This record gives sequence, C-alpha cells and structure tokens, in this order.
Amino acid sequence: MISLAKPFSNFVSGFIFAQDVSELEQKSLLALSRIEKEMNLERSIDSASTAANLKFFPTADSSGRTTSTTAYSIRYDSTLKKIIFNDGTDFVLLDNVSSFTVTYDAASHDLSTKITVSFTCFEYSQPFTTTIALR
Repeated sequence: MISLAKPFSNFVSGFIFAQDVSELEQKSLLALSRIEKEMNLERSIDSASTAANLKFFPTADSSGRTTSTTAYSIRYDSTLKKIIFNDGTDFVLLDNVSSFTVTYDAASHDLSTKITVSFTCFEYSQPFTTTIALR
C-alpha cells in the first residue's frame, strides 16, 4: 500500500515555506520604501556615518515641521540582526537581517550624493538593494 502522508507533508512544508518567503519579501520591500522616503527628506549626511550606520539631517522632522538639528540614523544592529531607524526613538524597520551596507560618496556630504542601501535576510539568498538619488 502506498502512503500519501509523505507527499502531502512535502506539499504543506513547501506551501508554508513559500508563504514565509512572500511575507519576508513584503516586509523587506516595505523597509526599503521607508528608507527611500526618509532619505528623500535628507538635507545632509553626518560625517560620522559608516557603512552600517547612516546618519543624516532631514529637511523636516518626522511630523513635517522645521529642519531638524538632530541627526537621524538608519543602522544595522548585528547583535539583534535588525535594521533600526532612529529619529530620536528607535524603530525596528526589519528583523532577521544577516547583512547590511550603505554606500555613498563620503567626500560629498550634500544632496548630490547617491546612496545605495543593501541588505540580506536569513532564509533568503538574494539581497534587497535600492539606490537613492537625492534631490
């Protein structure tokens, strides 16, 4: 007698895996969208920025009011495996992140800078990347 338990189990496991990957993709694209939004409000990059911690000064604070004198940041916490946005308070943009890099022309801390943000998540081999040409 042929057992149907194994093929059914494989089908269910594959379905759950596909659903998890789809959710991860959605969360990652949402994080990239938020990063792009924040970077398009950027007025200048803080010279203390690194490849894992982009610090910048927005043209307006998060409520749309006046120019902020406090540097915001988008950083990678390698211990917690999270990308964190900070505008005075930490907010987790994405968790289960295995790598994160930010590249830009460090010599030019002005609006002509192009910023590339890239990260990889656990259980997903392809990196999520965006390049933002600042206004």
